[in-house]
Amino acid sequence: MSKKTKDEILSKETETSVENKKSAKEETSEKIMEVRKQEQSLLDSWKQSKYWKESIESESYFEMINYIRMVAMGLSNGAIISGEGGLGKSFTTISILNQENPNYAYTDSYSTPIAFYAWIYKNKTNILVLDDVVGILEDKRGNAYLKSALWEVNGKRIINNMSMKPPIDEFGMPIPDHFEFTGGIIILTNSLNTKNPHIKSILTRVNHNHIIIGFEEKIKIIEKISKKPYGNLSETSRKEIFEFIKQKSSESTEELNLRTLVKVYNFYEYSRKIGSKDLWKRLAMGLLKKDDKLLLMEELEKQEIPVVDKVKKFNELTGMGRASYFRLKKSIEMAKEKPIEEAKV
Repeated sequence: MSKKTKDEILSKETETSVENKKSAKEETSEKIMEVRKQEQSLLDSWKQSKYWKESIESESYFEMINYIRMVAMGLSNGAIISGEGGLGKSFTTISILNQENPNYAYTDSYSTPIAFYAWIYKNKTNILVLDDVVGILEDKRGNAYLKSALWEVNGKRIINNMSMKPPIDEFGMPIPDHFEFTGGIIILTNSLNTKNPHIKSILTRVNHNHIIIGFEEKIKIIEKISKKPYGNLSETSRKEIFEFIKQKSSESTEELNLRTLVKVYNFYEYSRKIGSKDLWKRLAMGLLKKDDKLLLMEELEKQEIPVVDKVKKFNELTGMGRASYFRLKKSIEMAKEKPIEEAKV
């Protein structure tokens, strides 16, 4: 075989190899673009819910709203917002960021510390929203990245990766083993183990707000939201659903939050589609079930008898002692508690 022929073959093989690599890269890019389209679709749906912030902006959200605004304005490196699910933490955060600082990245998933490191690097100048990914806080490496991102040393927030194998991005390109982070971090979580030393170290670096909303406040918020259009439900139907929830709920209801209304909406539409008029009410009662002990406390509190007799009755009916009685009594009082009047934001 002549040298020319060999060179031609090698040249063709090289061209084919380059084409294959290019094709693989293009395929990766297409996948990323598809994911970004899905993310944008999700963000667009949030942007269309501009009424949400107006509906839930109350005294109960006073600290949360201002802490998020501080991060959005670059006046704070981070914030942690905790509180039971369905209180509108995610919607409020996204709503504020869309208005104050749209340069943010959102995630509600967590894979590995290295993937997290790569994600921070990719968004090193943006505000990062970590939604219900408490595993990052409890992971030693993930926690280390967060600590570096949230606190300055010599005027800079430098994040280091000390692993032996250099991290790579989604294109297979190497990522530096250290970089400066200039963005902000907002962490949203339903629960927070404040006794965990790793989480404690993060709390010292951020503003933290734990949202507690009393029963009456929840009902007011749900009523406001029920007045907004939803699917094909008429105003009359939405009002009927809200009144049912209000009537069947109390401080002892185990799960009453903003998502409850949407779930009952879906029950209502399902009931109507299959021609079973009141099925939605039976399904809703499954959501609005009450804690037996709290329900007992409610009944005891209504009785005009000395506290010592209430404790005695409680013990007879539950087998639980005085300490449990007062713990549950405090829970009822907190659920009833009206928020302290704060300055409107």
